[in-house]
Amino acid sequence: MVCLIDPALQDHAGNPSINLGDVVIYRAIARELERLFPGEEIRRISSHVPLREVDYDAIARSRLLILGGSNLLSSDVLAYNQWNFGGGAEGYRHPRFRDAILFGVGWWQYQPPATAFTADFYRRILCAGAAHSVRDSYTAARLKEAGIGNVAVTGCPSIWNLDGVALDRDVRWTDDCIVMLTDYKTSPAGDDRILRQVLQHFAGTIFFFPQGTGDIDYLRGMPAYQRNPARFHLLRHTLGDLEEFLRNHNATYVGTRLHGGILALNHGTPSLILGVDNRATEMARDFHLPVISRGDAKGLEKWLRGEMNAPRIEVPKAEIERWREQFTAV
Repeated sequence: MVCLIDPALQDHAGNPSINLGDVVIYRAIARELERLFPGEEIRRISSHVPLREVDYDAIARSRLLILGGSNLLSSDVLAYNQWNFGGGAEGYRHPRFRDAILFGVGWWQYQPPATAFTADFYRRILCAGAAHSVRDSYTAARLKEAGIGNVAVTGCPSIWNLDGVALDRDVRWTDDCIVMLTDYKTSPAGDDRILRQVLQHFAGTIFFFPQGTGDIDYLRGMPAYQRNPARFHLLRHTLGDLEEFLRNHNATYVGTRLHGGILALNHGTPSLILGVDNRATEMARDFHLPVISRGDAKGLEKWLRGEMNAPRIEVPKAEIERWREQFTAV
């Protein structure tokens, strides 16, 4: 059995994360784990709620513990930590498991180096003899500062099928656009300006996908939407709806949701991701994802006019293989 600490599970009842980007990440992780460990049970444990006794028991009986994706690392675990580890300071001081291996994990936001307490916690729980897969070079630098040096900068596994992809925006390609906004990282004026630019450049329907549960309410508060509600078609909060749309519509993606954009790229959809935090910015720097800042109105205008060539995505295949080989070289 392999245990996976999984941000795609919202709770211990098996409900999916309210941010469907976590589910996009999990699907890529699951494909890779099934490839690496055929026939083995993959026990999923939510990262959003504290560990239970049954979870500690499963971890103790498993041969590997994988920490999978998302922003599970931070500089001060006592102040803010997206992994709801539980147990308070004593739980961090004396964790009940060791030898975990990172898989596509990132650091939450731009932060100062880890506190001594946090660095000690990570050194206690992470396997000293393993190579750890991280989302970007920024995460690798923070880990090395904490004394964890055997790190492979692999990117998020959701981009591993995108090596060499470069999908240019050409105004002749599509009349329709699919847009995503971010309910927890808002910029009402900036996001409204994005909607106005999209409405101006696309003659057809503006499809809106709510990757988070609050995204539709946020959209409905935008003046650009309120003045043009008939131009918008709202998809449901399910990945099935989004994937059906991407399979069957000739559209262009513009939005602030990183993994919504990555999923669109995986479906061959011309895409521009509007970065709102370190995740998109750092993966663009490392792997040339098509990302500009949300505040770059001139850059968005240039891309919408077809005047900006899409970068060619470069997946770090050597680093990915280095991480994989530690499980296969037995």
